[in-house]
Amino acid sequence: VLPRSGRSFATSCVSPYSLFPILLEAKYVPVGILAVSGQVQRAPLYCSASSSPSRTRPMASARSTAFVRELQVAARPVGAVVTGGGGGLVHSLLATPGASRFLVDVQVPYSRRAIAAFLSHMSEEAASGAADAKYVSLHHTARLAACARLRAQQLCGANTKPESAVGVSISCALVSVDPRRGRHHAFVCAAADDGLYTTYIELDKDAKFERGKEDDIVSRAALATLRAAVLRERKDPHEHELGVLAIQWQYLPPVRAFLEAHAADWVSIDSAGAQKCMLAPLRRPSHSTVILPGSFNPFHDGHRVMGQRAAQMISDQLTGQRGEVLYELSVSNVDKDQLSADSVEQRAAQFCDCAEAPDRAIGLADIPVPEAMRHAFRELSDFRMDVSSSEIRRKTM
Repeated sequence: VLPRSGRSFATSCVSPYSLFPILLEAKYVPVGILAVSGQVQRAPLYCSASSSPSRTRPMASARSTAFVRELQVAARPVGAVVTGGGGGLVHSLLATPGASRFLVDVQVPYSRRAIAAFLSHMSEEAASGAADAKYVSLHHTARLAACARLRAQQLCGANTKPESAVGVSISCALVSVDPRRGRHHAFVCAAADDGLYTTYIELDKDAKFERGKEDDIVSRAALATLRAAVLRERKDPHEHELGVLAIQWQYLPPVRAFLEAHAADWVSIDSAGAQKCMLAPLRRPSHSTVILPGSFNPFHDGHRVMGQRAAQMISDQLTGQRGEVLYELSVSNVDKDQLSADSVEQRAAQFCDCAEAPDRAIGLADIPVPEAMRHAFRELSDFRMDVSSSEIRRKTM
């Protein structure tokens, strides 16, 4: 760090994440990015602008400690990313012994380039979009949370299910060296397989809180949001407190988290209707997987039987393993408007507990396939079903 004044700056046994909000409050300039991965050990923090060190941050509250204990018992891998304000969240996680039972990765990307580099772990598209993003927003915070979840999936232990990982992120605009013209507010997002847990906080500028006080309010809200995601509790976990003008809690199920907040790369929906937020690098289709894309408006026997025939064609004859069929519902189409969350959920409901369709036959020899793409197609010679989605829609209107 570089001091703004000539005062001495004494540190001893410093925990970097506890130090971060104190540097901002003491008007020191952070010049690097702090990151910790894997097992983290916390030491007591002493920081002072004089020659006599003193403890500057209180011990974690009993409520916060109880929350962290619950996270330890749940033992779901957690990745966290803090972009400045809200650093007290990491302090709370590390202050209670046993953080290594669940905390896998912590990142503090502070500059725009650092944030773009962090998002590049998910995709180049996410990284390039960071340059134009509104940093204190639901979309930006949700993508950070999804990337934190992805890192937790990649870094968790061999005996842990990667899908159970949770990513938490904070983006905020709090008290700064120069007076802020806009609102003092923050977004917190916790991304999990069952959806996105979000909290929006607007603080009272007229209360004239110091940086540490605003950071503490946001950090406690972030811990409550993380706990809700880990324990799958979909009720408002927050308590009212002075200095907070508004606090808005929201749970978005997977389809809405995907469409409205971009908190997943795709959503899986099984035959029972259970939805899960998925991240692209986690699962790749195998050679015995058929992907059948379409608008499925509606989903009819032609789709079912075509999928069955394709699955039979690629089944492993040696092991007897039947091919798997994945129906891909594309929500964005170059020729059509993007589907709404309600439309996606209505169409997805058609796939739940689908009955087997009768066998039919079809011939595809008359379909012109470009020579350069011919190798990617195999003919289903025993399939035919005369079904029109447009005709079905016309009859049901």
